[in-house]
Formats: sequence, structure tokens, C-alpha cells
Amino acid sequence: MRVLITGATGTIGREVVRALARHDDVVVRVGSRDPAAIQAQHGTVHFDFDSEGTFEPAFEGVDAFFFMSPLLPDQVSQAERVVASAVRAGVSQCVRLSSRATGWDEQCVLRRWHRDVEALVAESGMRHVMLRPCSFAQNLLGPPLEAARETGVFSIPLGAGRIPFVDVADVGEAAAICLCEPDAHDRKTYVLTGPVALSGDDVAAELATRLGRDVRYVSTPHDVVRRSALARGVPDWLVESGLRVYARAEGGGEAEVDPALGLLLGRAPGSLQDISFEMIRSPPMPDAANAFPPFKRRPRE
Repeated sequence: MRVLITGATGTIGREVVRALARHDDVVVRVGSRDPAAIQAQHGTVHFDFDSEGTFEPAFEGVDAFFFMSPLLPDQVSQAERVVASAVRAGVSQCVRLSSRATGWDEQCVLRRWHRDVEALVAESGMRHVMLRPCSFAQNLLGPPLEAARETGVFSIPLGAGRIPFVDVADVGEAAAICLCEPDAHDRKTYVLTGPVALSGDDVAAELATRLGRDVRYVSTPHDVVRRSALARGVPDWLVESGLRVYARAEGGGEAEVDPALGLLLGRAPGSLQDISFEMIRSPPMPDAANAFPPFKRRPRE
């Protein structure tokens, strides 16, 4: 089985590649805008969402692909071309990374794009799985972790809400399982959460234990987050998508734990306590599934 991974250098894509590497009968093909710059044990091919001519060569001989879109305003039109190229190349399966908020957020433009891309995949004729993870636990372990380490204050815009933050390694393993078992998961949509909904105080307590110092939680006002993110060049539609998740969490709407991930993995999903903090030294790459990741680079307009 030959599998193409898009977004392979991002937060989730890296974990999908790692998980698939444990399957002896899978040949992993890594799609990249700059394959020469990637040092990997797996084959790399030129795949650029802005260059349609790279699609079909990358899909040649591929049985399935893991599909996540770049955070750009034209992601739906890009996805339309990608899906059409995959179908023409004879790709038989697609595992699409989406977001839990796709199922409830009717106002945010990013969620509408998610739904539009999901529809393109569902109508393509390929076997398909939609993965809808909630907020990533690793997003707590970039700048918020470093701030807690230096100042003793952990701050995110969560208020008194709770979120069952999910480990990106578990999301990658779930994607690999779906790719390797296409018949068992065809046309399924899985909401992926961690095992327990955590409050800001819960996260601060875990940070305190791991850092060996007092850490207190302070909820960041949404207007402060908005001004800071916009000043750093984060697009307004991405800022609002993240803040809408946190606003829903403050009202209790994000606290539900879904059993799907544990059923897929055949074990309990990992918790924040299971993640090695020492491996998190920089903010994770932003992607469509995150509630509101740290953002250090401006997306292409």
C-alpha cells in the first residue's frame, strides 16, 4: 500500500508519518513544496498546493492519501483541484483532517471552508474518513509553557471552561489506522478528543508539577488575544475561529469527551500528563484543526 501524506512537516502530518512507519506493508510518500529540504527516511515528492502541475505526479501509484489543507483563504478551490487530481490518478481512499468545530460552528468562515472541503471529498467517489480533532494539547506547551516556566503564570483565553485537549500523536495514530483499514472506516466521521476535559487550573497544576514551581492560571481576555494576534499578522478569520472555540468552551460547550479515539486506538487516549514537555521547545505549526495555535509567521495572502 502506498500512501501520500500532505502537510507532512506540520504538527499532525509528522505524527501520521511516524505512525505509518510502524506498518511494514505501507510505503509512505511525503508531499512537500521543497522535497530537497526535507531529511526523511521516506520518499519525498514535489507537492505544492499552489502548483496544480505537481498533483498528479505526486499521486501516481498512490492508493490513499492523508489530506490537510494549508491555512489560506483559497483552500476550498485548492482542495477541489487536489481531489480531482487524486480521482484522475486512481487514488481510492482519502483521510481528511478537519476540526471538531466543523460540526457546530455555523458562523465562522473557516468552518464553512472545512465543510465545503469535506463535501468535495465525500462526493469524490473515493472511500473516505473525516477526522475532527478538538484542540491540541501540544498548543499548551509552546509559549504558554515557556511563560509558566519563566513567570509562574499560565494564560489562555479559556475562562472557567474545560476542553478535552487531544494529543497530536494519538491523532496521527488514528489517521494511520483509518488509512490502513479502509473498509472498516469508510464514510465515517470521527470526533477525536482527549480522555478528560481540563480547565485552566488543571493545566496550571500539571505544569506546576512538571516544572517544579508554583504556577497559577490567569484567563486572557479575548480582546487582548485578538489585538495581539492581529498585530502579529494572523488573519482575522483565523483569529475569530480560535476565539469562537474558547468562547464556546467558557459556556461549557467544549467539555464533552467523545469515545471515538479510544475505540480507534484500542486503548485510552493519552492525557496531558503523558506528553514530554522537554520535547516542546517551539510553537507547533498552525493547522486547520487547532482551536487557536501560537502563530509566528504570516500566512500567504
